[in-house]
Amino acid sequence: MVKLNWREKLAVCLLLVIGIFYLLLLIISISSGVSERNSSSQEDKIIVSKSEMLSNIRAVISFITCSLAAILLLKKQRLGWILGVPMMLIFIIIVTGLLIQAVSAEENFASGVLGSGLILLLLSFISLQSSASRKKFMVSRNSYLLTIGFSVLLGIIYFI
Repeated sequence: MVKLNWREKLAVCLLLVIGIFYLLLLIISISSGVSERNSSSQEDKIIVSKSEMLSNIRAVISFITCSLAAILLLKKQRLGWILGVPMMLIFIIIVTGLLIQAVSAEENFASGVLGSGLILLLLSFISLQSSASRKKFMVSRNSYLLTIGFSVLLGIIYFI
């Protein structure tokens, strides 16, 4: 049985950290009453802020997908690769955008932290694309199609 190498274990750890981060954001959002301040009720109608609802949905999707991808990658299952690669790609895009903002605002500490995170994400993403990793997770053409479809779906959820 082939074991995960250190780069694949790094990918698992990053996905778990991202999933836990989104779970904490969701808990803080719900417990601090942000959701309650962005909703109201009038005569049998409940009015909810669309942006707050979408933010909570993104947090739930991120937590579930990252956690599931990490667990399945540990078990060396193809679905872990199919879920993990698009999540990493989405977070590479998000961190790159935040890094550009931090650099333009001359935030040195934030730039350093985001740059380090971006390097780790890129390293993990590239290592999952290696031929050894693709063989280990038995990635096929159908897997690529599912990954592309899931990437498009995540892009719609996160950026539209």
